[in-house]
Amino acid sequence: MTTNPFFGVFFSGASYPIFSSSCTQIDASHWVLDVCTSVAPNYWDLKEVSLFLTAPGALEAAAAAIGGGGAEVGLALYSRAATGDWAFRGAVHSGCPSAVMLTQWPLSDSDLPPPGPGVVQIGISLEPLASVLSQLGTQIGSKEDFARKVATDLFRFLQSFQTVQMGDRIVAPANALDRWFVRFQEKFRKDPDFLTRRKVDEEEEAILHCKGELKVRRRDLGKRRGEGKGEDEKRTNRRLTKQPKKLLKGESV
Repeated sequence: MTTNPFFGVFFSGASYPIFSSSCTQIDASHWVLDVCTSVAPNYWDLKEVSLFLTAPGALEAAAAAIGGGGAEVGLALYSRAATGDWAFRGAVHSGCPSAVMLTQWPLSDSDLPPPGPGVVQIGISLEPLASVLSQLGTQIGSKEDFARKVATDLFRFLQSFQTVQMGDRIVAPANALDRWFVRFQEKFRKDPDFLTRRKVDEEEEAILHCKGELKVRRRDLGKRRGEGKGEDEKRTNRRLTKQPKKLLKGESV
């Protein structure tokens, strides 16, 4: 096991640097930091964590110490709440020796467990550089997808105010953006991953959209049928008003 601290973490505005020697080393390449006991009990206020390497070459020296000499490696950081799964939050390597990451504890504000050992943890893992870079690439794609989902959420919220078709324009109240942001903040605080955990996937959304279009078409068809029914009634009434005249003339109806 490595003895000299080669990495450290700190929580922005809430802690001093905590080095690898102060973390619990699970095995040769994994460390765990219990947040409530080592940092602060009010873990819900810890929004960001920074991971950094202590010196140039420190990462390679640590890898060599566990028999991985010559291999390109990186450090990945994960967060976990209660007994949930470990979630990747970011990584550092020789080309990027420090990074700031969101903790994103997967917990709801309405059901926060009391502070205690093991409630929330930070995990640091020594991994092959290719694996680290792959996860970072996926994370970037996830951020782009998250931005798209945020924009879609805003669009749908504004669209909900549209009661009259205005072509390609959406007419909404002047405070609609503020109302959406308050709503978004409340949801995000309760579950930072609420957009990426949507139960309705893209295919289901398309189906629901089609159902909405079908509902509109059925409504329009009903209107047209109603209008047609009105015309039929008018024709029937006109025919009935003519019947007495025909009977008086001795004509067949």
